[in-house]
Amino acid sequence: MTDLLASSGSSAKAVVGITKDFLRCYKNHALTKWSITVPGPVYPSKSFSISLNGELLYSPPCSTKLDISPLACAVIEGESAMISELLVGFKQSMPSNQFQDEFGATPIMYAMQLPAPHDWKIINLLIEEGADPCYRIYIDGVSWPYSDIAKAMGKPDLAKLLEEAILEMSEDEETDVPSRS
Repeated sequence: MTDLLASSGSSAKAVVGITKDFLRCYKNHALTKWSITVPGPVYPSKSFSISLNGELLYSPPCSTKLDISPLACAVIEGESAMISELLVGFKQSMPSNQFQDEFGATPIMYAMQLPAPHDWKIINLLIEEGADPCYRIYIDGVSWPYSDIAKAMGKPDLAKLLEEAILEMSEDEETDVPSRS
């Protein structure tokens, strides 16, 4: 594209203008939702229920039809580069990465569905960009920390990493030291 612009006599100013137009157009579509059907669970909170004795149960569906934002889609696909671009490049116009969808799921919950070690890689990226590992999700009127959700999903290693992230955040707040990345 640069060669094309250079050969037509366009200046660097034109390249910047074209780039700005592209980003403006993309920004207008970055928050729109797309309707898709995907295999497996997508809305993590809909995969959980509470047993009669109060235990958290995990029973994911085989497919899910959904309206989804690009951020949630990037998290589901484990696309860390795209997640970073969406979070950094459009911070002013994008909702917080802690937002819940219409079913109560957050980007961290979407990332929890990825296979290890990709789940933690994406969750850690979201935490570095401001997601709160202490955030609790309401399922059937009961508040659950991410670590309990990971345990119910059969992911004890992820639960431990989430608990460590909470401890690290608490230590950082106590000492007023910026979060370690």
